[in-house]
Amino acid sequence: MTPDERCAPGSFPVPLPWLGVLVDYKKSGKPGELIFGVVRDPHAALYGTDRAAFRYRYTQAVRVPHSDEPLFRAYVTDVAARAGRPVL
Repeated sequence: MTPDERCAPGSFPVPLPWLGVLVDYKKSGKPGELIFGVVRDPHAALYGTDRAAFRYRYTQAVRVPHSDEPLFRAYVTDVAARAGRPVL
């Protein structure tokens, strides 16, 4: 199996110690931009990381409404707890 066959199209495989996730709201009342990336410090928060903490960012055209952010935060918080990573 080649590395390309192991990853689904549009996937972003990153080891959990280096994963960073953020929903960035640029304008009030508008959906936020979902950002996945590689953080500079493996001890940085997994979710809620400042954009400047990313070494590399990957953003697919996914928008998160304000009303859905708590659900997304809960899911990523569970992932962070399993990985022993903090969440802001």
